[in-house]
Amino acid sequence: MSISRRVDGESVVSDTEYLRDVETTLNEWQGSHDEAAYCALANAIATPDDRSSTMTHAELVYQHLKQMPESVAAEVLDFVQFLEQKHGMVQPAAPRQPGSAQGLVWMADDFDAPLDDFKDYR
Repeated sequence: MSISRRVDGESVVSDTEYLRDVETTLNEWQGSHDEAAYCALANAIATPDDRSSTMTHAELVYQHLKQMPESVAAEVLDFVQFLEQKHGMVQPAAPRQPGSAQGLVWMADDFDAPLDDFKDYR
């Protein structure tokens, strides 16, 4: 049975299509990342028949991630950010404002002066 859901209020995506896309991405990701992170993420993504009807995918992933070491969680975060970028879910950054850091950076008057530590090398 395939359950449909709304993503960002725009399109309806079935769990089958979602899982197929995740599987494809996992296969691409597997060779270039730590094996423990890959396994953690793969195990966190349950099939529609295996997951509780009261838990969302995000809740299931969170439950699994709570048990992972911080280094593995960091790799999973990297993968999630990759998926956000791949699916266009990342909001573009606000344009930089020239001069917005004026007065926040200080540089010593003798910044370019030779350092005493390198006296032996001159």
